[in-house]
Amino acid sequence: MLRLVASLERLPVEHKIETGDWLLGRLRRAVEKPLGWWALGRLGARQALYGSAHQVVPPEAAGRWLEALLASDWKKIEPAAFAATQIARLTGDRARDLAPELRQAVLARLAAINASATWSTQLTTVVELDKADERRAFGEALPVGLRLIREEGQSA
Repeated sequence: MLRLVASLERLPVEHKIETGDWLLGRLRRAVEKPLGWWALGRLGARQALYGSAHQVVPPEAAGRWLEALLASDWKKIEPAAFAATQIARLTGDRARDLAPELRQAVLARLAAINASATWSTQLTTVVELDKADERRAFGEALPVGLRLIREEGQSA
C-alpha cells in the first residue's frame, strides 16, 4: 500500500502531506521497513516522474520531512539518503526548490557516507535521473516491453 500511495503523483497535495506526516511518524520507530523511506522520498520529491509540477508538495512540507531525514543515521538506513536526495533535488523552479541551506546539508551528509556522485549532482544541477536512479525512484523494474517515453517539453 505504501508503494501504491507514493506512486500516485496525481493525488491532491493535501492528501500527500497527510500521508507523508503519518509516514514520518512511523519512520521514527526503529522497526519500520526500508520501503517507508522510499515512499517518503517519492511523496516529497521535487520532480514528478509523470505527474504535474502543480501536484508536488509545497517546499514547507518537504523541508519539514527533510529535516527529519537529516536527523536519521544514513549509514544504518541507506534508503533515507535516497529519499533525502529526491526531496532536495534541484528543479530550477523557485516555487518547488528547497532552500539552498537544506540542499547544502544534504550534500554534506551524502559526502559523509560516500554516496553516489549522481545523487550530489541532482542537488546542484538540474539533471534528469539516470537509468539506475529512475528504476530506484519507480521502485521496481518496468514489465518487459513497456517503455517510458518523453513527450516534447515534458520529462517522464
